[in-house]
Amino acid sequence: MRRLNLLSIVAARVFSLAVICSLTMPCAQAEEIQPAPDAPRPLTPQESRKRFRLSGDLKIELVASEPLLADPTGIAWDEQGRLFVCEIHGYNLEGHLRALEIGNSPLWGINMCLGNWQAMGIDLDHAINTLGGEKIFMGHVQAVTGTVPKFQEAFLDLGDCDFLSVVRSLNKAGSNAHLAPAHWPRIVGDEGFRQGNAFDLGYMRALIQTAKREP
Repeated sequence: MRRLNLLSIVAARVFSLAVICSLTMPCAQAEEIQPAPDAPRPLTPQESRKRFRLSGDLKIELVASEPLLADPTGIAWDEQGRLFVCEIHGYNLEGHLRALEIGNSPLWGINMCLGNWQAMGIDLDHAINTLGGEKIFMGHVQAVTGTVPKFQEAFLDLGDCDFLSVVRSLNKAGSNAHLAPAHWPRIVGDEGFRQGNAFDLGYMRALIQTAKREP
């Protein structure tokens, strides 16, 4: 019986040591993603135009291309025949401020994806203070280590972002934003993503409660 108890104690201590080591080991350095060597090369605008197949009564003309445009995500024509192009240049504070200047409205707001903003090297506290709490409608809470182009996802307690500072900034800005878990590193055996989601929710709840109790 004493032998069994001794083995149990030894096993428990070894398990505890393994858990501590796994929790304290830093995330592995992310490697920069390289393009596939056999990836097709992009065509020039002139080459792309030749690929279109038109009926005899139609013709195609090149209106705009790089470098006049960069990373277009959508186009629209108005009733006067003018063409408007939407571009995306990554997550940048200047672009959001420009959009706010062009079309400010009580219905205009952003979903601040904290992991993506962090990966782009943006100071989240400064961005929150600059935009103002009323313009941040929602926040996706996810963590990364590193910045573009060399970064990787991490659990909330292992990422580079100071989430407690972010919650403090949101409170200070008077934000009523809805915070929701976004995504996290895959956990072996967590087929329904319940463990990762539960961890994020508990961590976020602790952040909110801690910030509320501060003077």
